[in-house]
This record gives sequence, C-alpha cells and structure tokens, in this order.
Amino acid sequence: MTASRDLGWWYWFLTVGVLGAGLLGWIVGPYLAMQPCGEVFQQSWLERVHG
Repeated sequence: MTASRDLGWWYWFLTVGVLGAGLLGWIVGPYLAMQPCGEVFQQSWLERVHG
C-alpha cells in the first residue's frame, strides 16, 4: 500500500501547485486541479471497497 500513498502525495502536490497557479491568475489552474482530486478520491474509494 506504500505505492498508493506515494501516488496520493504526488497528486496532492500537483493539485496544490496548479491550484496556487490558478489563484495567481492562471485561468486554467482550477480546472486542472480538479483532475488529480478526482483521481485520489477514486483510488481511495476503490481501496476501501475492494480491500
């Protein structure tokens, strides 16, 4: 399960970076930040459902 935790951290860093760029004026930033959030949610849901 360490690999999924490492992946979650990478998605978190990517999301925070892109969202920060969006807050600084990059219009596409918030939209790009939504994708990693969805991926992390899906991964955590799959781990809970399928053990």
